[in-house]
Amino acid sequence: TKVPPPETKPFTPPPQAAPAVALSSPSPSPAKATITRITKPFTLDGFEHLWRNAEVDMNISTESIESGQLVRESNNSMLSTDQTRAQYGRILSRGLEKIIQVLKLAPSDIFLDIGHGIGNAPLQVAFTIGCQSRGIEIVEERCV
Repeated sequence: TKVPPPETKPFTPPPQAAPAVALSSPSPSPAKATITRITKPFTLDGFEHLWRNAEVDMNISTESIESGQLVRESNNSMLSTDQTRAQYGRILSRGLEKIIQVLKLAPSDIFLDIGHGIGNAPLQVAFTIGCQSRGIEIVEERCV
């Protein structure tokens, strides 16, 4: 069954400030995207359920994306002379939950995942903690 949408309220970010958790709705123009703030973060189980719903809606699993040709081939396509392979590995949601607890992340924090792959960690942190969360990925083939 589908997870009910989180409690939300309209949000207009102040100039040059990012919202705690921003969701952009599909829009023909990025400038016209609707931004909302999550007022009640998901539980870990709720986030995992939301993630699985997205897989069903897109008719693809996380595992099939990760085992796909683009992700596998990108391990050998580095732009660095110091590192010749880009190893891909996804942290599981229960493992990330432990990291969140150790770091004592709070809604006022900013989480940055360098080498975020398909983005599951920044999304989990944003949806379960309610803090700003960003991911940086330099391997273009992993930016799904």
